Amino acid sequence: MTPSAEPAADDDGGAGSPVAVDQTAPSGVADEAASATTRAAKAMSLPRNTALDGLRGLAVAAVVIYHLDLGWMQGGFLGVSLFFTISGFLITSLVLAERDHTGTLDVRRFWGRRFRRLLPAAWAGLALAIVYALAAGDADQLRKLPGDVIAALAYVANWHFILAGDAYTAGYQAPSPVLHYWSLAIEEQFYVVFPLIVALLVARKASQRGWYLVMGGLLAVSMVTTLAIYDPERTTNIYFGTVTRAAELIAGVLLALALHGWWTRRRSGAGVDAPSVGESEPGASVSADADAGPRVGPRVGPGGATSTDPAAVAASRWGLHDHTATVVGALCLIATVVLWFTVEVSTDWLYRGGFWLVALLSSGLLYSVVRGGALNRALAWRPLVGLGLVSYGVYVFHWPLFLWIDTAHTGLTGFALVVARLSATAVFALVSYRFLETPIRHGRVHLDARAIVGIVAALALLVGGALFAGSRATARAVDVVADARPTNPVVTQPPATVKPKGTTAAASATPLAPPKRVLILGDSIVHQAYPVIADRFAQQGIDTKVIGGPGQSLMHNQGRWLSELQAAIDSYDPDAIVLESCCGYGDNQPYLVDGKPVALDTDELWAAWTKLAGDAADIAMKDGRTVAWVLAPPASTNGYYGPIETRIGRANQIALTLTETHPGLELIDWRVIAGPDGSYAESLPDGSGKLVEVRAKDGLHFAPAGMAILADLTVADVLKVWQQHGGRTATTAAGTRPGTTTGTQPGTTAVAGAAPDSGPASEPSTAGDPGGR
Repeated sequence: MTPSAEPAADDDGGAGSPVAVDQTAPSGVADEAASATTRAAKAMSLPRNTALDGLRGLAVAAVVIYHLDLGWMQGGFLGVSLFFTISGFLITSLVLAERDHTGTLDVRRFWGRRFRRLLPAAWAGLALAIVYALAAGDADQLRKLPGDVIAALAYVANWHFILAGDAYTAGYQAPSPVLHYWSLAIEEQFYVVFPLIVALLVARKASQRGWYLVMGGLLAVSMVTTLAIYDPERTTNIYFGTVTRAAELIAGVLLALALHGWWTRRRSGAGVDAPSVGESEPGASVSADADAGPRVGPRVGPGGATSTDPAAVAASRWGLHDHTATVVGALCLIATVVLWFTVEVSTDWLYRGGFWLVALLSSGLLYSVVRGGALNRALAWRPLVGLGLVSYGVYVFHWPLFLWIDTAHTGLTGFALVVARLSATAVFALVSYRFLETPIRHGRVHLDARAIVGIVAALALLVGGALFAGSRATARAVDVVADARPTNPVVTQPPATVKPKGTTAAASATPLAPPKRVLILGDSIVHQAYPVIADRFAQQGIDTKVIGGPGQSLMHNQGRWLSELQAAIDSYDPDAIVLESCCGYGDNQPYLVDGKPVALDTDELWAAWTKLAGDAADIAMKDGRTVAWVLAPPASTNGYYGPIETRIGRANQIALTLTETHPGLELIDWRVIAGPDGSYAESLPDGSGKLVEVRAKDGLHFAPAGMAILADLTVADVLKVWQQHGGRTATTAAGTRPGTTTGTQPGTTAVAGAAPDSGPASEPSTAGDPGGR
């Protein structure tokens, strides 16, 4: 599935918040310099506009409803695009206000404001995610949590998830509890780079045209990059990409440039409402005479009359008037809501420029809200404004809370589940806003020695907690599988099983000691079940190591698995090797044969797959090792993985053929986890006849009970073929294929250049208890 969308970071604490000044409110015998500083802060502030808070509340509501998964707002993830455009607009307006007042931009102060605004709640959200993972997360979430948390702390989470690829979007895996930090990362990257560009433009005294050329050029780069990297199979690159999503931020930047003259006139105070106390940045005074600035919008008098608005000058410049702005806003709002109800995260046109349309609609909404009128008054509705004020906390906390408060953990469903999730999110967001975000943002918490110690300690706790959670992954997987383990699950041998024509040695009369080390190479099916497989082997006193990876295959990076296999053999020196590669192609990159790309699902590609499979078997079977190839079970997917059902059959047939060309290569038949006729089965009966779910919801991977069956099958078959092959034999000479007949007796040491005798391949275990207990 395509990764879920999360809301972007709240941009500036409150719509139209003032720029910070580096002092607290003057008190007592405040001197003239302090008063001058306060006046300077007001001069660099933006007019207060509660409707912008309301717009932000509307955006976060869309995202939250989307994550409630109610089924009727599948496009709610587009609220993140609205957040991006709001952020670009307000941040640009703030830096332009500072440029106008001081003739420069204090980049360090800008970054300080952003960190004070974003870090406190963000770190609290990470702490919540770690607690959730330790208390209720699954093994996959725990295993990835250290990398996820560190990437979130470094504000590169979006690139972390891009590089993770299918490992983070496979349908069998629960999503990361910090997946939503991808949008925070994009915002913070924008906050790092954008002021540097602005500072350069200010230093060079760039004209208005120069500003437009630079920002327009950045917009063009974003658009061209989106079109250049578009791939319907890899939309994650566009969805999470910094450059590709920058267009939505730059749309807000360009709108701020266009309306900058209007903002300047509004700060003059002519024709506006009386000042009202609003949110201020860290260090700024918060009082009746040092507030966030006047409220934006025309003064509404009796009968709807409005006062003279100097913004009419700006409106006439564009040929627009108040009623026109209202119509534009209404149309944009209608179109936005329609998109929220109709598009899905997999909608193709979004990744071919559709996000630009969303940014245009967001810009229209912003223009209408800033200009005033009916939409401004509607969005200034108090509940919506209140939601907008705490939208950052809602964004940070709702995702791990929703993962935690689900039916599996609470037993709640329907309306009760929705209420529980929203209530918990509201509590966390309000507490964070009142006791964490606001004191730090308003400068009531100073950066002294104690604060620095606290920051370092918090950082250490977050990293340490994530590392500890990661160390619990294997134990969590084993515990979950043990809880879900069926009693004597019934597996059925498919009637179409083809017995290989290879030969194998007769079983040794004297039972051999089990192998010491088993190396396993495989894709996501193996890696998902590996903790359980490793635990089952460990119970037999056998050490294991796994290589390969989720979202990979024999074709991964044009055959990189072969070098990985050889390196693992050289360093680990396994006694037995299990090979598995189902049917993905790895990285969705074209496979090259003689330097030319080969189309998917063609005979040419399967010929290349066959060669790689043979090469892997050759590498694994050197030095007399016992080697078994896994036959993949049937699947029934929704198409996310491509035509994988057909590919499974082709890959299995190649493995069966390998046993003819590689005598001594054995099979582990996972196809027995199926219905009586060999077809896909989501559930199987246990010994009492009760149906037990063995397959994951994606139709390809396995539920905990299924992983137990895989583990038992694998251990039983590896031990069986180990005995049949007489353990590990001596090193074969160069040029001699392992497994060829030499006349040596099983269990004896072969001479140089020899290998054990072979006979008919063993039939995989099909007993009702695959573990053989």
